Amino acid sequence: MGEANRRDDRNVSKPCSSINGIPNQAGNNKVNGLNEHRKANKLLAQGSQEDIAAARSLLQKKHLRHSLFFAHLALEKMLKAFVVRQTNEIPPYIHNLVRLVEIAKLNIGPERLDFLRKFNIFQLEGRYPDYTPGPLDIKIARERLSEAEETLKWLTDQF
Repeated sequence: MGEANRRDDRNVSKPCSSINGIPNQAGNNKVNGLNEHRKANKLLAQGSQEDIAAARSLLQKKHLRHSLFFAHLALEKMLKAFVVRQTNEIPPYIHNLVRLVEIAKLNIGPERLDFLRKFNIFQLEGRYPDYTPGPLDIKIARERLSEAEETLKWLTDQF
């Protein structure tokens, strides 16, 4: 786990130069103008919904780790939309859901925060094939995906 975490932490402060193809025209981290801000958030929110749909499809095909990786990605994109809204900046290249909550200054409550903290493991499994925390069965994968969907719905409703 240590090596995978070091890989993620190296890029904590490095901002994205674009959001799903929307380049930052000014050469800084700011999302310029209301129109660009709305477009960035729309793309992140749409991407989030596409990723959760992919997660469902992958689970049906019993691709458990990939399913939960895409569910993590869906939550990450939605949280990055909150980051854009809160900071008016392009979100950093990080995948830690709890850190994104902090940057976005979201009050999500201790239960959701604990879920996100535990769910972070699935971004590591998807990105680093040498990282394997243990077996994952269909029942647990269904439960985790269901929790991710509930959290994503809650976030979407807040947005």
